[in-house]
Amino acid sequence: VEYIYVILHCHMLCVYVGRTLSALIQRLRKHFTTAKAHAEDSRFHEQLRCTDLADWLIVPLEIVWSSWEAAVAERYWWDKFRCWVLNNMPPGIPHDGTK
Repeated sequence: VEYIYVILHCHMLCVYVGRTLSALIQRLRKHFTTAKAHAEDSRFHEQLRCTDLADWLIVPLEIVWSSWEAAVAERYWWDKFRCWVLNNMPPGIPHDGTK
């Protein structure tokens, strides 16, 4: 039964890492958008080429991440699984993971 607690903790870790990655992608996107606008205004073509490369790298990450984030946000399957685990635990096992 302890493997269930491992699954729960892994899920919480994934959510934490996911939120961190999401914030990082947003900051990178904001940084490169600002850099691109600056490059267009000042005609820094070298910097513009760098931001195009960054867009090429960041946009696919955003698409994949937003898809995964949407799936986690629904959480229907996770809530259903958690309820099933809590309802089917053998007697004598605390529900909060303590021993």
